[in-house]
Amino acid sequence: MRFAGAVPSERGEMEVRLMGDVAWTYSTSIRQGRMGDRDINSASVGLMVLAREDGVWKIKAIHWSSRQRR
Repeated sequence: MRFAGAVPSERGEMEVRLMGDVAWTYSTSIRQGRMGDRDINSASVGLMVLAREDGVWKIKAIHWSSRQRR
């Protein structure tokens, strides 16, 4: 939580796809800033999979990954 508050994030592309009772979304972001004595400059992507059960959307999976930007 401290990291999220200390290092600003710029949201990039976001896409949502729907197929029946399953939906998935992916998004990208860039984080640049400083955390303690470390400079942060990373690119991230997130994926979320949802399923509609009894008319309610429920999260089934979430995945985030990031790498150092060059």
